[in-house]
Amino acid sequence: GIHFIGLHKLTGLAQELLELVCNSSREELALEALESLGSSASVEVAPALAELLHSGQNLRMQIALAQALRDMRDPVVAQTLCAKAEELKNPLLHAVALEALVRAEAVQGSEGGRLLMIQVQGAWGGRNPWSTRLRVLQALVDIVMKDRKFWADLAGLVQNALADSRTGGGWAAQELGKVQTVAREISRRAAG
Repeated sequence: GIHFIGLHKLTGLAQELLELVCNSSREELALEALESLGSSASVEVAPALAELLHSGQNLRMQIALAQALRDMRDPVVAQTLCAKAEELKNPLLHAVALEALVRAEAVQGSEGGRLLMIQVQGAWGGRNPWSTRLRVLQALVDIVMKDRKFWADLAGLVQNALADSRTGGGWAAQELGKVQTVAREISRRAAG
């Protein structure tokens, strides 16, 4: 039933879903409600969801909250999520915030590029950054932006990551091939 609400964009039920997220003692039920809220694009509940996104939540709930905000595809909501990711300093949240910017098409102009680079840099760190870095790179391919400085800075990050991955750990062979393909595209965009 909860998925039905999201699929059919029954936004009038957004408040009830939000209450379910806030009051449910079952995490699985709250996670399903969050998924439905995101897919219903119920932007009116975004401030409440952003408020729920804090360090007191477990990581699984933080990511689900961030994904619900991302899936609303709203530029203002995406910027709010970026601020939360910066506040919480979690690489996965930065990756989701970056995806939110891309999906909301909120990356135009110098401010969009600056905000995007903050998310890239935030997502780039972490103890085991390789899957998060791949996620970031795959999201960035969809961006249409003419800012050569942004692409040049990003090309530098990718080249450094490729050098790091050769020294041990890093990406599996299949993932490395994807990264190399994206790296070529980013270098092409940096060259103009």
